[in-house]
Amino acid sequence: LESLSALNLGNNHFTGLLSADLFAPSINEFSVGSNLLIGTIPDAIFDSQLLEYLNLGSNKFNGTISTRFGELKRMKHLIIWKNQFSGTIPEQIGAMNSLELLQMQCNYLRGEVPKEICAETPKPLATLGADCLPDAGNGHPARVSCSCCTHCVVGIDNT
Repeated sequence: LESLSALNLGNNHFTGLLSADLFAPSINEFSVGSNLLIGTIPDAIFDSQLLEYLNLGSNKFNGTISTRFGELKRMKHLIIWKNQFSGTIPEQIGAMNSLELLQMQCNYLRGEVPKEICAETPKPLATLGADCLPDAGNGHPARVSCSCCTHCVVGIDNT
């Protein structure tokens, strides 16, 4: 795996934990979207400093979103939507200078999208998705407050 640059294991109904062994230092595209993976994201992902595209969406990952995502300076697309992440959105994501797309809707995140993400430099994000619409039908407020989101959804039950 040392020279692997892209790995797409999406849409395979894989179950279980995401193996840290899949993250090679040379990888720049990694996708396990639309599987049935559980657990937290392995720290080994942060050793992949060439990573530009990461799709962990539509699984059952849980825990908080690591502040270490800010270390992935080359990241352009970060897709973590439709999981079971909880807590707040770390401001360190704003340090991802190349980020163009961030999809984090349909999780259990709360609070405000940090100003560091909204002020993304050198340019604003082309796509930013979060659970930033209130559930008017049930009278529930939005889970996430966002002044710069391009895609707001009502948080759904994604269990």
